[in-house]
Amino acid sequence: MKSVKFSALVAVAVIAASCAKEGTHSVDESNKVALEPMCIEASDESQTKTVLDGKSVNWTDGDEIAVYSNIDYTTGYRFASTDINGSNSATFNGEVPVGTTSFFAVYPPEKVVSVSAEGVTVNIPAEQTPAAGTFAEEHNITVAQGTKTPGEPSVKKIIFNNVCSYVKFTVPKYVSDVKKVTITSPGNAIAGDLAIAGDLATSSIDPNGKNPSSNSISMSGSFGAGNTFLFVIAPGTVKNFSIYIETASGNWTRTVSTGFTATAGRPVNLGTVDFKIASMTAKVKHTYDGKTLTGTNLVIDNLNIPDHLTGYVQKVHIDIIPEGKIDAVRSADITDFSTQTSIAVNSTTYPYLPQGKYTIKSTYTMLDGTTSRETTGSFSVPAPEFSVDASLVRTSYDTYLTSGAAAANNMDGSTIYILNNGVTIHSDILKKYKNLSTVSHTIDGDLVTVDDNGNATYQTRWDEHTVVVKFTFDGVPVQSTPLTRHVTGLPYTAAPPTNSGDHSWSGSAYSWKSSYVRIHESTITQTFHIPSNINISVYHKANIRRGTASTTYSFLISGTPIVSETPGYNSWSYIDQTYNSEIKSQDPTVQCNNTYGNTGSLGTRAEVYSVDIKYR
Repeated sequence: MKSVKFSALVAVAVIAASCAKEGTHSVDESNKVALEPMCIEASDESQTKTVLDGKSVNWTDGDEIAVYSNIDYTTGYRFASTDINGSNSATFNGEVPVGTTSFFAVYPPEKVVSVSAEGVTVNIPAEQTPAAGTFAEEHNITVAQGTKTPGEPSVKKIIFNNVCSYVKFTVPKYVSDVKKVTITSPGNAIAGDLAIAGDLATSSIDPNGKNPSSNSISMSGSFGAGNTFLFVIAPGTVKNFSIYIETASGNWTRTVSTGFTATAGRPVNLGTVDFKIASMTAKVKHTYDGKTLTGTNLVIDNLNIPDHLTGYVQKVHIDIIPEGKIDAVRSADITDFSTQTSIAVNSTTYPYLPQGKYTIKSTYTMLDGTTSRETTGSFSVPAPEFSVDASLVRTSYDTYLTSGAAAANNMDGSTIYILNNGVTIHSDILKKYKNLSTVSHTIDGDLVTVDDNGNATYQTRWDEHTVVVKFTFDGVPVQSTPLTRHVTGLPYTAAPPTNSGDHSWSGSAYSWKSSYVRIHESTITQTFHIPSNINISVYHKANIRRGTASTTYSFLISGTPIVSETPGYNSWSYIDQTYNSEIKSQDPTVQCNNTYGNTGSLGTRAEVYSVDIKYR
């Protein structure tokens, strides 16, 4: 596989005890090349092995390097360490061809693929040997470039440079059965033949190398809990980096979506590769009973815990938090992961979710008792849909048409009743979310104040009126269709009739007493608002007396006499009776008429005590 051969004269490499000793020429029997000794001192500035979290990993006894002479770059000569100075420095002894003036030195020799005047090509293996908490020494590659004076064995203070980078991470303790760990970077070669320029300034994976480039590197073994892994990789920009963990029960993945830059000689420390509940999503919709808004259903539809990983998770706690807020409005604890696509997160305390954006936060407790919190998703709640119906705005006339006379007669004939706000939102929602709702009612353009339940009574003139209800909930304004309502004045009671307020009797020549009205020679009239002919029941009480002058008293509904009394001389006629009649829309009047009203000594009079009209 390698195109480089190593000199068989390994023993010669350990003959010289130090750089101070004189060497003698020898011959590489395999190539019949005359050799001379060389002693290399590695500088304290060398990046020996690597720099791991700021701490040097030093040369060790028994380390060997391969030296490639400019006389013949196809042969690597092994140099053994003879003096380890305890830091980054070391001394290496061996032989190179006579006349060598420049060379490359590489650690470890086994990773060399080829050497030329243009530079060195080494191999970063796609299968690497694990080492607890660090890397296997044989995977770290350092390269030095130096010059030599022919005949002079000593080469002072050359610098070995690390040409590889390192990715470090720890598998969490709750994963105790790891069998294989693989790192991968699709589209990026992180292993294979690494070509290093002659000046050691640049390096890149050689696309034409003898060892095919790879975008993944693996380590296999039987690993306990909480292991730290360090992979040797090619330097450069790494994107879409993923870590695949194979366990006895299955595989799981962690992707570093942001990517990173791998620098020669420096590790990229990803920390603990924790289990993530990635891409948690939610489905949300408002609920309705018919057309009535009753709340909001929220379902987590992608918890995304792979089946073989559910054994590592004890519990997932989910919080639903409005954007920009701290406190959760809904929460759920999940311990059964058999169904991860339909997990309801509902609440009786917060049955409705106002429109806007929300964050899903998950706190998951792992098998070893550790917990982690992660924002795993977001979703939006749509605006609510509802309607406003003004039909529950009632007058006695509407009630008469829909519910009959008995119900209408229990109402005030001058009042518009707002029985509720007429909005198709459940009362429980309105009570719990008062801060989200406002309601206004206008009658003929005038604003009416309602109570907390949306109820109000509004006394107004007997006439036709236009009612509009506008309701705003959760920022959504909805207005009812303008509604016509008739205030008739029925049921009506006057005992005695009063001539004050908004609905006074009209007429002349009458006088008010404490318990009745005395009508002179005149007619008094009360006019109602009657949109269509209405059957009525009338209770009427009056006393009529004739003195020396004759008189006739009449009680008329819509111009039709219901009562007509002409008392005899010096006598009384008493009226105290209920009558059934009809009040008509074209003449919606009730009248009391007296033909002669002189109240002097003649003694003729008409006294009205009560007029009581009801729907029939």
